[in-house]
Amino acid sequence: MYMWKPNSSHFNYLKSFLKKILILRDNLLGVMYVYQGKKLLGLNEIGRANTLLKRGISRFPYNYKLNIELALLEMDNKNYEQAVKHWKTVFRTNKRLKPFNYLKYSEALQKINQINKSIEVLIKGKSKFPGNKAIICKLANVAIETNKWEKAVIYLEEYFKISKGTIPNYNKYLALSNAYKKIDMYNEAEKVLIESLESHSNKSENTYKLLVDIAIERKNWTLAIDKLESFSNKTLEDQIKLAMLYQIIGNRQKSNEIYQHINFDENLTKKADNKYRKIVVFDNGESRIEFYKGLQETDSVIITFDSINMEWQDPSFAFKLLTKQKLDIVAVRKRKKRTYQQDLHQQDFKKVVSPLIVGYKDKMAYGFSLGAYNALYHASLINCRILAFSPRLSIHPDYGRTKVIPKFSMEHNKNHSYNKDISPIIVYDPKNELDNTYINRGIIPYFPKSVLIKVPYGGHGIAPHLLKMGVLKNFVLSFIMGEVPNYDRKLKGKSNIYFRNLGNQCLKHNKFTWALNLVEKSLEMLPSDINAIKLKIKALKKLNRMEEAREFAIESIELVPNSLDLRLYLIDICIELYDLKRAQREIEYTIKRFGNKKNVLRRNNKLREIIAST
Repeated sequence: MYMWKPNSSHFNYLKSFLKKILILRDNLLGVMYVYQGKKLLGLNEIGRANTLLKRGISRFPYNYKLNIELALLEMDNKNYEQAVKHWKTVFRTNKRLKPFNYLKYSEALQKINQINKSIEVLIKGKSKFPGNKAIICKLANVAIETNKWEKAVIYLEEYFKISKGTIPNYNKYLALSNAYKKIDMYNEAEKVLIESLESHSNKSENTYKLLVDIAIERKNWTLAIDKLESFSNKTLEDQIKLAMLYQIIGNRQKSNEIYQHINFDENLTKKADNKYRKIVVFDNGESRIEFYKGLQETDSVIITFDSINMEWQDPSFAFKLLTKQKLDIVAVRKRKKRTYQQDLHQQDFKKVVSPLIVGYKDKMAYGFSLGAYNALYHASLINCRILAFSPRLSIHPDYGRTKVIPKFSMEHNKNHSYNKDISPIIVYDPKNELDNTYINRGIIPYFPKSVLIKVPYGGHGIAPHLLKMGVLKNFVLSFIMGEVPNYDRKLKGKSNIYFRNLGNQCLKHNKFTWALNLVEKSLEMLPSDINAIKLKIKALKKLNRMEEAREFAIESIELVPNSLDLRLYLIDICIELYDLKRAQREIEYTIKRFGNKKNVLRRNNKLREIIAST
């Protein structure tokens, strides 16, 4: 005899059926709570309404209208997580929802940082209500807030398509124009703004200023000037911008005429963070040249070059110090740190900067390390006075670092352009082998009038060394004043870098006790100096004070926990001392913290071989 046996699908069907019954029951029986709650809300009795609605939801949890009212109340009270719970119930229990519900649910999700889920809700709302402007605008706004400019363009274009026959909001024109700019569609950005003039003539002045900004971003200086000149009532900012644009194209006379007729507000020029205006005059995607015009008359300009660890999102090299002087600034920037700016070619630099600095009586350039190399390589072409701290190009095939050279391509000329007319001031450490070789072979032959300021044991980091000595600012200011900076050797003892570098030289010459004494002086001044810590460990090892080296390495790791090098030093010491358990423990922890680095795995293999042989 056949026996019917229910399976899982039957149970699921029954469960679904019972849930539908419960939803139907709650939506029928909970209607009085909804009615009473809305009535209280209409009377502005928020507290009583909240209490009543919560009582209703406890009895009829699937009533979608009760959930909507409570979701809205929670959003008013900024309890967005609780609001999201109610919206989830609304969307699970009712399929006949309005655009408003999708918008509010999306808003609540966005408030608790569930951006992707928020977008999903809006996309579902858009599929159900394809012509709804509010949902499309919300999708555009989310795309803008999350910097998804291609999507922003798609949604805003759709908004304009369904807005035909009506006058679109002026801010939407601005948003679409900006989104086009972000993806380098400048022609489209201009068209959108020009279209806005037809329907929003009252906003024409603002629109023309935006068109000027687009022309500037496209480096179309002549067009930007023409548009600005057409303004009948130029604001202070318009006049400053116009003067800068004339200067950029090399018309310094016209620039000065405008600038001399500007009536600067005294309060404006007093504010330190408001003393300069900036225009990006060159941008190839990896390098930028920025022009900073000061709100004061000056005959001096300084060109600065970013050093290796700088990025253009941060202030340019020495910006804070230089803005306190009476100078205009041209800043050569890099997009990414640890890059060598080989994308910036001499012809581009000269083409952009030469007209910009016409008319200045004093033209200077300044940089450190990579920035110093670039100052010599580029600014020497326009006969600037140059202050170069430790010039170096680590990827140079003849004078670079052997471990770095193969990793990068050298695009610049191997040799500097010969210039017998300028006298660049080169500040460097003659004891630093790499720098000394480059300066004597790669710089002096090409700049025979170079003025050399030798700072023994300052290391490659001359600028940090002078800073610790308390003389860096004076060096720069002396240079700006047209003087040759004076290096006072008596102050070298104020810098821990001096003792560390001198100790390093002693170590190289097998003066291990001297090296240890010197590095301990350095560490007294700066205990967290990673290079000094490593030097002390090396000195202790050379003196065969291995136990002491191990204890010092352990102490130093507590002080500088994020140094992989120190952990490798400790592992090596433990292996040499045959402290294999400690070595194994350190290797496991180092892999866990820093990953499977080759230098860690190599030590791990070595340790395994030692263990296997015992």
